[in-house]
Parts: sequence; C-alpha cells; structure tokens
Amino acid sequence: MNSHVEIERAREIVGRPKTKVARGLSFALCAVISILIWPLFLVAQDNASVSGKVQGPGGAALAGVTVTLVNQETQAKQETITAEDGTFVLTGLAQGNYLLQRGRVR
Repeated sequence: MNSHVEIERAREIVGRPKTKVARGLSFALCAVISILIWPLFLVAQDNASVSGKVQGPGGAALAGVTVTLVNQETQAKQETITAEDGTFVLTGLAQGNYLLQRGRVR
C-alpha cells in the first residue's frame, strides 16, 4: 500500500493524465492560436526585391544609369546605379505598388 500512496502523491504533483477530450481541447486551442498569430509574421515581412538590366537601343548594357523605385502609396524612394554590365538590384522593399524610373547615364 505504501507504493500506492506514493503513486497518488506523484499524480497530485504532476497532475492527472489527460483524457481524450482534454487532449482534443489542447490541440484545438494550439491550432486556433497558431491561426491567429500566423498573419502577424506575414505582415512584418519587407523582403521583396527588384532586379533588372538597363540596355540601350542596340541592346548594349548601360553602366552608371540611376534607377529609382518609388512606392506609389508612401512616395518612399530607393535608388541604385547600374553596374558595368547594366544590371541593378533593389532589395528590402515593402509590399506595395512601385514606379520604376531611370535617369541619365553618368
């Protein structure tokens, strides 16, 4: 009987084993919390990028051209200059609609 008393005391400390209903409720609660939290991670992502190549009328790459991307909602601008091969990359862009502008060759 002594071991029976020890088992009961251990159950009081740890808690009673969960029933199927309690396990089902725990799973449902975790699922609901996950569904509610997931959109917060999606909203916070500002990792879009735009890349391209600026070429002249004959298809030759144009180096040193200023490329500007303007967010149509916030008017925030991000600028870069094309590389020797005419390529450019703009990163860290927030979600939105943008206007791509090119400047003169430097």
